[in-house]
Amino acid sequence: MVKKNKFLFLILIILIGFIIRLSFFIGNNFPLHDGGLFFVMIQDLISNKFVLPVFTTYNHANIPFIYPPLGFYVIGITEKLFGIDRLHLFRFFPLLISTLTIPALFGLAIEVLKDEKKSLIATAIFSILPTGFAWLILGGGITRSFGALFGILALSWSIRFINNGSKSSAIIGSIFCGLTVLSHPEWTWFLFYAIGLYVVLAFCEKKQKTLFRSIVIFIGTAVIILPWVITIFTYHDKSVLLPLFDGGTSKWVEIFRLILLQWSEEKFFPFVTVFSICGIFSMIKRREWFLVILLPLVFILQGRGTEQKAVIPLALLAGEGVSVIFTYLYSKFLTNFHFKKPFIIGFAFVIYIFVYLLANTFTSISGFAKPMPKQYFDSFDWINTELPADSKFLVISGKNWVQDIYSEWIPALTGKESISVVQGYEWLPGFSERVIRYDQITNEFFRGTEYLFKLINNNNMHPDYLILLNEDQASTSDGESIIPIHWKDALAFPGVKMVYKTGSVLILDIRTVIN
Repeated sequence: MVKKNKFLFLILIILIGFIIRLSFFIGNNFPLHDGGLFFVMIQDLISNKFVLPVFTTYNHANIPFIYPPLGFYVIGITEKLFGIDRLHLFRFFPLLISTLTIPALFGLAIEVLKDEKKSLIATAIFSILPTGFAWLILGGGITRSFGALFGILALSWSIRFINNGSKSSAIIGSIFCGLTVLSHPEWTWFLFYAIGLYVVLAFCEKKQKTLFRSIVIFIGTAVIILPWVITIFTYHDKSVLLPLFDGGTSKWVEIFRLILLQWSEEKFFPFVTVFSICGIFSMIKRREWFLVILLPLVFILQGRGTEQKAVIPLALLAGEGVSVIFTYLYSKFLTNFHFKKPFIIGFAFVIYIFVYLLANTFTSISGFAKPMPKQYFDSFDWINTELPADSKFLVISGKNWVQDIYSEWIPALTGKESISVVQGYEWLPGFSERVIRYDQITNEFFRGTEYLFKLINNNNMHPDYLILLNEDQASTSDGESIIPIHWKDALAFPGVKMVYKTGSVLILDIRTVIN
C-alpha cells in the first residue's frame, strides 16, 4: 500500500500530467490533428443502429469495417445518450483516458519494479515524456488512448496473475486483455509479445504453473473477444490479417533507432535514455531480464507506433536508473556535506530535469498536436456549398502522409473523395504501394506541375480538383500572403483554372488537363 505522502506525490504527478495534456487543448474547439477516418466510422456505426457495418463509407473506398470498435461504441453511445457534439468528444475522451494511463503505469511499475520510490519516479517520467501521450491526445486517440490504458492494465494484472495465481487477478487480467484487443491492434500486438516474454522468462526460472496460468489468460481473453472475432472473420476472411503483413513502414528504421540509442526522442540531451541505460545495468546485475529484453524487443517487433510502446519499458528502466544514481551519489557525496538538509542539491537537480523534460515535451509536439487552421475549415465550407457532390480531390500538403490532416478530414467533413489519402487503407491490399504513391505525388509536384500531371495520367488517377496547402504561410510587409513558387507554377499551367484561394489553401480545377 502506498503511504500517505507517496500517495500525495502520485496525485501530484497525475495532476501535472493532466495539466500538460490539457494545455494542448486550450484555445481551440476541434480535435487535435487526426481522427477523420474514425469520425466517419462512428457515424456508420450509429447509422447502422450500433450493429457492426461490413464496410465504412469513408472516402467511398469500401474499406472493411475491421478496426477494433470499442472506442467507436463509447463515443457513439455517449453522443446518442447525451447529445454531445462528436467533435467535442474527440477532444474530451483522449484527454481523460490518456491521463488515466498515468496511474495505470504506476500499477505496472509496482508489479515489475516492486519498489514504491522507483515506481513513482518511473511514473513521473512517463507522465512528461511526449512519447507517452503525444499520439493519445489527438483525435485518433479515441482508439489509441483506450488501447494504451487497457494494454498497460492488462500487462500489469496478467503479470500479477502469473506471479500469484489468484482468481481475481485472472478475471481482471482477462477482461483488460480483451478490452485491449477490442480497442487497438498495435497495443494488442505489444501486449501479446510482452506477456509472452514474461511467461518465457518465468518458465525458465522454473516457476510452477506459469504455462497453465498463461493459458488461463488466453482463454479468458478469447471468450471476451470471440463474438467480435467471429463477426469480422465472417465478413472479411483474410483481410483481417493484412496489416500484419503490410504495415506501411520498414522495421529496419526502428532497429537503427535502437542501435543509435534514439529511444526517448528527446530533442536535446537524452537524459531519459541515460537513466534507462543505468537501469539496464542495474537489472542485469540483479539478473532481472524482463525490461532489459522488452525494450529492444519493441523496436524489433512492433512496426508502427514503436515509440508509443517503447516508452513503457523505457520509463520503468529510467525509474530504476534514477534510483540507482541517487543512491550512489547520496552514499558517496551528500552524506559528507554538513547541510541541515542535504537533499537540497538532489531536489534542485530533480527540478532541473523536470523543467528540461517539460521544455522537451512542448518543443517536440507543439507543432504536431494542434487542430487544423481556420482557413482549412473555411475551404471545407466552400467545397460543400460550391462544388459537385461527386468531386474528387488530390491534396498536396508537402508533408508526410501521417502529418497530412487535410487529406484525412476532407472526406469526413465534405463527404467527397480524397484521391491520395492513406488513412484506413491498411485494411485493403497494396497499403505500402499507396504510401509510396503519396510520396511520389508530392515529389513530382515539387519537381514541377507538368511532372505531377504526367504522374496522374500515367497512373489512371482522376481528380477533378487539385488542392495545394501552405499551412506555414508567410506575409509581405503590407500583410498580403506570399504565393509559394510552386503555386505560381501550377497557376500558370495551360488549362488550369483557379476556383478558390486563401493564404493557406489554393483549389484548382484540373479537369481539362487530366485524361
